[in-house]
Amino acid sequence: MDPLERVMRVMTHVNIGAALGMVAWLAWSGAQVVTGQIVPAPIAAPPEAPPASTAGHCRCEPRWPV
Repeated sequence: MDPLERVMRVMTHVNIGAALGMVAWLAWSGAQVVTGQIVPAPIAAPPEAPPASTAGHCRCEPRWPV
C-alpha cells in the first residue's frame, strides 16, 4: 500500500473516531443538563426601549431631501 493510501485510511479512521467522540460528549453533557447536575447560565434581560420623547424628531423622516 502506498503512503498516500495509508494516510487517507488513517485520516478516515481519525475522523470517524472524532465524530464518535463528539456524539458521546454531546450525549453526556446533555444528560448532565437534563438531570440538573449542570444549570445553564440565565439569559440576560431584554434591552429596554428608548424613551418615547425624541425632542420632536421622528426617526422615520428622511434626513436628506430625495
